[in-house]
Amino acid sequence: MINIIQNTIGALARRGLSIVRNGLKMWLPFSKSEILGEDLAEGYDFSGWDEIDITEKTANTFTSDPDGGVYKTLVEVGKTYSLTIAGTTDASGVQVRNAIDGELYYDSGATGAFSDTVTFTATQTSIYVKNKSAGAATITTLNVQEVTQIAPDISSNSNSAKLFTGKALSFDGVNDYVDFGSDINSNGTVWTTAIWISDYTRGSYDWIYGHTTQQSIGLNYGGGVDGNIFYRDEYGTYDEFSCEVFKSDFTAAKRLIFTSDGTDISLYIDGEFIDSITPTATNLELSRLMAGYNTSSFMVAATVSDFQLYNTAWTQDDVTFDYNNPQHLVTDNPASSIALSNLKGYWHLSEGNGDYAYNSAVALGSEEVSNGDFSNGSSAWNVPVGGWSVSNEQLVHDGSSSSANALQLINIDGVVGTIYRLTFDVISATNANVKAYSPNVGYIAQTLNTGDKAIYFLESDGAYNSLALRNYASSEIILDNISVKEVSVGTINGATPVLAQATIPQLGMMDWAKSTVGSDEITLVQAPNNEGYDILGNSLRLREHSLNLDGSGYAEVPDADNLDVTSTITLECWVKWNTEDGKGLLAKWGGSNSLRSYIIEKTTNGLKFKIRVDGLGTYIAESGSITGTDWKHITCVYNGSNQTIYVDSSVSGTPESNTGAINSSNTNVEIGSAEGSNYYSELIDDVRIYNRALSSDEVEQNHKAGLNKHKTGSSFSDDFSSDYGF
Repeated sequence: MINIIQNTIGALARRGLSIVRNGLKMWLPFSKSEILGEDLAEGYDFSGWDEIDITEKTANTFTSDPDGGVYKTLVEVGKTYSLTIAGTTDASGVQVRNAIDGELYYDSGATGAFSDTVTFTATQTSIYVKNKSAGAATITTLNVQEVTQIAPDISSNSNSAKLFTGKALSFDGVNDYVDFGSDINSNGTVWTTAIWISDYTRGSYDWIYGHTTQQSIGLNYGGGVDGNIFYRDEYGTYDEFSCEVFKSDFTAAKRLIFTSDGTDISLYIDGEFIDSITPTATNLELSRLMAGYNTSSFMVAATVSDFQLYNTAWTQDDVTFDYNNPQHLVTDNPASSIALSNLKGYWHLSEGNGDYAYNSAVALGSEEVSNGDFSNGSSAWNVPVGGWSVSNEQLVHDGSSSSANALQLINIDGVVGTIYRLTFDVISATNANVKAYSPNVGYIAQTLNTGDKAIYFLESDGAYNSLALRNYASSEIILDNISVKEVSVGTINGATPVLAQATIPQLGMMDWAKSTVGSDEITLVQAPNNEGYDILGNSLRLREHSLNLDGSGYAEVPDADNLDVTSTITLECWVKWNTEDGKGLLAKWGGSNSLRSYIIEKTTNGLKFKIRVDGLGTYIAESGSITGTDWKHITCVYNGSNQTIYVDSSVSGTPESNTGAINSSNTNVEIGSAEGSNYYSELIDDVRIYNRALSSDEVEQNHKAGLNKHKTGSSFSDDFSSDYGF
């Protein structure tokens, strides 16, 4: 009997962990991201392609006269695509173009096996595969894939989501740059740099890594359309990388990696080896980003993100891993010999409107405060009589005076612009007003209460080395655990933030923390040497293998026929709940009525499920009150007569009566937004669309299947392993 019961429970558990798949048209688990989108050419099948002077055509072979071939509308103007060709040809060569005599993407000059991968920016919408002379051409693989960040659809319907969650900095090419203050590469000869660059406007001698007139790297040597990427050595000699791929339009993001082994400097773009040079010396001095030896000329007009610096040379395998896994450092690859100790700089450049670019690779500096826990009484502190004292190994002010300081001399008289992080615990206070003295900015303050962790950021002007605390409130305060540590930063001069980028970096697929420095809110990624925290010591918001939104980004699924569900539909997702109002969670809902189909809209403490019915207007079902900050399983069902909202498998609110066909629109599906705005700022996961109405039992089944991943208090986070298949 016991065995029968155990087997029955096991069978029910297995059934409960199975996702309903019948009628499933889209399923986005947001477990990983990929660089390349779906294959638009569908491998090699030419049977549905148009013809030019074709005498015979099969799935992957055509016979034609010279310049004959096949073509098909596949791409969009202005977007960047990866083109992969592999196979054999019996003709004297094959060309791939964007028109009969248009831009040449690929040229196979001889018979026999050929294989190549190129990246191009579309200027026409068609792809042409042409014979260079009469005969039969056979191609076993031809892939055309958009270069962008996507979250794969696992429903087998190719409804993958583009991620518009990246942040970067835009430089105007006039006076914008990041200043690191000194040579962060220490004039090293063995090194690797990696950076994403997009929206580049050609200038002349555009320095991306600069310090002096020598030992720097730049773009477009000599200016004009024929310029190459260059390195200038310590003797003033320019060495150019032969780089045809860079001479094409450079609006799309490209990953540029330079690696030096002490003898050669190699250039890689988008994971592919481009060229290698052997200069007289390989020293690289780097104190400025997007600027050369001065800040009035040779500046770079471009958008950049994810700048990394290592004191060792990467291999091709490292470069490949970096490109294929943009949400991870190369040190996350267990097969790599690159260690965290080799990582000397990691500027994610996601700081938004902040004044500083934070080096997440460098842990907080050594402790500058002596006796910050007051275990030695008032030793090392100057505690005047103006209300200050040390009692029970804590710093106390009785609220009697606002003119006196508790003072300690510490080492904050270093390089001008050096940033220090001051923290202390507020043991007791009620609306206290404690001010910390920084020589450069005077007294900075915040209102504090019992239990607070106070965080200040001080900037040194190089003139003073004192830390002063002053109580400006007429009430007692008790402080403890005072700490000052240096934070590694670069000063952002003029560069402006850009949000919702469909290219790297993808904060939506990473753990990150938000912090407020002064009046600017910044978004920082994990400090590699301090897992779980950013460079400022703030706890990360774990993405929990979900889409980690911050209120400025979203995901978008291109319009497809199978997403134009007209008779019955089920919309489903898991949402980490907050109290934001008027935010889109899952929407096919354009600006005008004719472009609206369906939407799940979040309100302050509930949901609206809207369907636009052909010729009849919009029908809205509303949920009951939803509270808390935990995961909620949301399912919205239209069965042809009613719209019903389920929250955690239970009906919420009153179903809305509705009969009619859902309006079919050509708008894209948005996740975490609606109508290109109304952005949500929490986690969204397991987004599904069905072309039928799920039953209440099926809703419950899907809810149970996701409980383990989305249970309250779950510590499930990004352990990296599932991203790579290890």
